Amino acid sequence: MTNLSRREVLTSTGAAVIGLATITDTGAATAQNDIEQQWEFDTSGYSTRPTVRNGTVYLGDSDGYIYAVDASDGSEQWTYNTGSGIASQPAVESGTVYIGSEDGNVYALTGPDGTERWRYETSHPVAWEQTVADGTVYLGVGIGTVYALDTEDGTKQWTYDMDGEGNTAPVVADGTVYIGDGWGDNFYALDAATGTKQWRVGAKGPFSSPVVADGSVYAHGVSTPLGKGEIYAINASDGAVQWTYDAADGIPAVADGIVYIGTWEGTIHAVNAADGTRKWAYEGGKSLSDTSVTPVDGTIYYADTGYIYAITAENHNRQWVYELGGNTSTAPVINDGTLYTEYGTGVLALDIGSSADQGRGETTEEGGGEATEEVSTSADDSGAGLGIASAVSGVGGVAWMVNRRAE
Repeated sequence: MTNLSRREVLTSTGAAVIGLATITDTGAATAQNDIEQQWEFDTSGYSTRPTVRNGTVYLGDSDGYIYAVDASDGSEQWTYNTGSGIASQPAVESGTVYIGSEDGNVYALTGPDGTERWRYETSHPVAWEQTVADGTVYLGVGIGTVYALDTEDGTKQWTYDMDGEGNTAPVVADGTVYIGDGWGDNFYALDAATGTKQWRVGAKGPFSSPVVADGSVYAHGVSTPLGKGEIYAINASDGAVQWTYDAADGIPAVADGIVYIGTWEGTIHAVNAADGTRKWAYEGGKSLSDTSVTPVDGTIYYADTGYIYAITAENHNRQWVYELGGNTSTAPVINDGTLYTEYGTGVLALDIGSSADQGRGETTEEGGGEATEEVSTSADDSGAGLGIASAVSGVGGVAWMVNRRAE
């Protein structure tokens, strides 16, 4: 299934390409960025967002297969077939792979060889990511039930029924499970040990998967069928709403005191986590809300209609653009200088090396990739938040079940 190839890299100094903005270099940016494709691995069906642990890439697909792939060369290590579609990114902890399937089961597989350790049958297809913390697997299913399972043998520890149907990927921090009810109007904090409700916040429609950072929970609440809504900043201890930010409609990611979110209109918003004021907004593509963004070490990576982009977090200067062989609906995964991304029916690895330190000079841009507003910020750096992995893959993880983009 491995097919080694190299795709065209579109750099910030290149000429105009159909569907992309023309980037004019002022001389400060690096002339060429050498983004090398390391390998490509084809899957049987539409791929989930990958997870990278200890030199192995794990992912599932819509045909029900779970794959373990060598991170260095893309060679297949093992596969496991659940017999039903997989939409969620695998969770990997202490040598065990946890993943849910459309057949309603949660599977625990050994990381080295894919042997099944246990499975637990829930009441509904499992389409969102699981979260593993302190010997427990936490997940939600489509009817609005939250499960806590023992990692050793899969026995049920507790369940909690939310008021609305649907769910999002849970995040666990400081002994609390944070989760939205997906198609309802509520966001919950549950005691991780007992499932007891600690607080609940109502909002404008379904919540996205959350991110937790520095005592606050960040999630998006949708208010219309087109996805318009607000980002909520919620006090993690008592559920008090600290601020909201209008006109965003994606899944948040948090790094260095800034909340990043993509929108249906293709705009990336950078919002100060402390008070919800906008730092900048950048017209980055056609539709970004189901892919979100991955902020790492001062660079923001995101996917849009068959391309991977890298821009600076400080001033949204474009560093490079890379054309994929197919469309992606999840955020890129960055691990040890390598970018991993699904591209429809497969996953590929790009050597981005020191590219994050290149292309930081000022540029002017025409067409797409345009800054819509710039405001100053005095927010302190606060580091990355918990839950980014599941948050940025949740909506994209079920995209093939709802409206998968054609290649």
